Amino acid sequence: NKFLVDDKKLGSGQKMAAGYGPLIQILFDTKKYKECEKLCSEFLDITLEDEAAFIPILRLKPVVFRRMVLCQSRLGEVDKAIERVEKLYKDQPDNWLNLELKARILREVGRTADAEKAYQDLIVKIDLDKRLGKEEKEEFLEEIKYTLSNVYVELKKIDKAADILKALVEKNPDNPTYHNDLGYIWADNDLNLEEAEKLIRKAIEIERGLRKKIKNLKPEFDKDNSAYLDSLAWVLFKKKNYAEAKKLLVEAIKDEEGQHIEILDHLGDIHYAMGEKAEATKVWKDALNFAGTSKREQDKKKEVEKKIEKNK
Repeated sequence: NKFLVDDKKLGSGQKMAAGYGPLIQILFDTKKYKECEKLCSEFLDITLEDEAAFIPILRLKPVVFRRMVLCQSRLGEVDKAIERVEKLYKDQPDNWLNLELKARILREVGRTADAEKAYQDLIVKIDLDKRLGKEEKEEFLEEIKYTLSNVYVELKKIDKAADILKALVEKNPDNPTYHNDLGYIWADNDLNLEEAEKLIRKAIEIERGLRKKIKNLKPEFDKDNSAYLDSLAWVLFKKKNYAEAKKLLVEAIKDEEGQHIEILDHLGDIHYAMGEKAEATKVWKDALNFAGTSKREQDKKKEVEKKIEKNK
């Protein structure tokens, strides 16, 4: 951090912001939350006598504060993180970004019902924000509604999640994500399997079309989205077309994005359904190495561990 210390001596706000910002982001992205929290705290304590020089730091402080709170949450200091966000939201009731941060933390730590309420309140706040232009407001609302659909899935409120996604598909017929997600939640809950398959195949088709529009796309990037392949495999699994489902997932896990506990869990399920118990156990054991820190992935890890134990 010598570069940063030298900047502090120089009193250069622009250089300090340019130094701290990327380093904080790198530490956060690499999940070095303790180091990231410490650096965020250090940055938030910075003051400069020169008001003009202090402006770049002042502008970056809200972003760094939110990053610090997320670090605290992921370090297990959930109550501390939420208390800080709630205080800030109380002090700045018109800044709904603080409410969004609270909702995100609540969801990450598994307080899903509280997250649902926070996201619902957030939608109201954004809708009433007269500072936003029409297009900007619609973009924010779409993003939050999409997130809320995922929260509904986690709460097993599939009809509510589907209602949001159906509206998003209707409004954005060329968005592959909405098609895929609607198809997947239906398939995962044994609902509307024929329509689910159509939606997922449509998502793959849309994305292929988008890739064709990219000039000079390198061959290694011209491949189907592993998450969409997983969704299609899962609906085929539900329809007992195991051979085709297995083929799709074997292809999906070749990609780094396909190295995900849920995708590997699905492949294990397919092996098991086909009577390939040894292969199922191997894949499930591999899946455990790819569990993230979120409650959803930790819950999935426990499910997979139970399958391994049962399959002994």
